[in-house]
Amino acid sequence: MERTDLDALWHRFKANGDRSAREEIICYYMPLVEKIVYRIVPWLPKHVDVEDLMAHGIVGLISAVDRYDPSSGTRFETFAYMRVRGEVLDFLRREDVLPKAQRRKIKQLYEKFQELDLLPGTAEAEEKVAYALGISADEVRELMRLSHLSAYVYLSDAVKDDITISDTLASYQDIAEEVDRRLIVERITEMLSSFDRKTQKALELYFIEGLRMKEVGEVLDLSESRVSQMISSALFLIRQRLKKEGVS
Repeated sequence: MERTDLDALWHRFKANGDRSAREEIICYYMPLVEKIVYRIVPWLPKHVDVEDLMAHGIVGLISAVDRYDPSSGTRFETFAYMRVRGEVLDFLRREDVLPKAQRRKIKQLYEKFQELDLLPGTAEAEEKVAYALGISADEVRELMRLSHLSAYVYLSDAVKDDITISDTLASYQDIAEEVDRRLIVERITEMLSSFDRKTQKALELYFIEGLRMKEVGEVLDLSESRVSQMISSALFLIRQRLKKEGVS
């Protein structure tokens, strides 16, 4: 669809209340919902239903279409991104997708890495922690993956350079919450420079370029599982550092 055609749809809907134009806008931006949902899915428990996430993402998209003001100067993609993702994350928080026993294990995992003064990212470190906890290295890696959602969300913001601070502020009602979030994003941006070049490149390809892990592996000549481990370890380390600094 040409930009002029899209602008005409917005005019028909906002100026004239044309419901058919509204439906066309919603359909046009449906791929945005899919993109947001499938960026979150890799960090969730297997039992989470993707269709449920999609349904809540669509609710966020519809809300964004209804509340968007084309004269605000904010790109709709930015406005919708925040609302769609917010709706999906609110659903995950309400559902409390991690059982208490699993959350307890994740907490123990963080504490054991700190106690042994180890950093995730190598099989040796993961095996030592697994031995200390009396679980398998595979379970260690799975617990790390499940612990990453909040760190993933912040890291997505830290590297998404096409969303400006002013655009983001315009899409939030609670400015105080946004200021706190931005401080965390700035801290994470500083952390990124501490990773080795290959890990930085993997994060760049995955979060900025939007490549899938298999595609990142092809670029870096690494297996998909190795790329997943690198990104997972980076997110784990970021969250570990944030927790040390008193940020949940």
